[in-house]
Amino acid sequence: MGGFDSSLSTDEDWDLALKLTKLYRFALTDEILVCSLTSSDGVNTKPRSESILKIIQNNIDSFDKNKKCYSLQIRTAAIDCLMRNNISEAIKLAKRSLMIRPSVKSLLIFLVPNIYIKIKKFK
Repeated sequence: MGGFDSSLSTDEDWDLALKLTKLYRFALTDEILVCSLTSSDGVNTKPRSESILKIIQNNIDSFDKNKKCYSLQIRTAAIDCLMRNNISEAIKLAKRSLMIRPSVKSLLIFLVPNIYIKIKKFK
């Protein structure tokens, strides 16, 4: 299965969980099993979108089976790009999310930067 992918800048645990689902069945519980501590100096400054897209690419068979999850993760990458002011990539990813599974949230992420760009050009 390969363990953690050290080439990922974020979400290594999510990638490992996806790998495990190919070998084992999982059950859900409401019980809290893990507590985590985060601090302001422990925030990862690397783009999350890069890790998300790599994880999707490495586990495309899992995502092809669940279009809602697939679209959501692409939209999460689009939001990361938007927050980092990478407008063109955000628009591209939002469009991809819409093509996989249309949603109002993905549509807004696609439209708002496009409107902003057009207003900026108009001025």
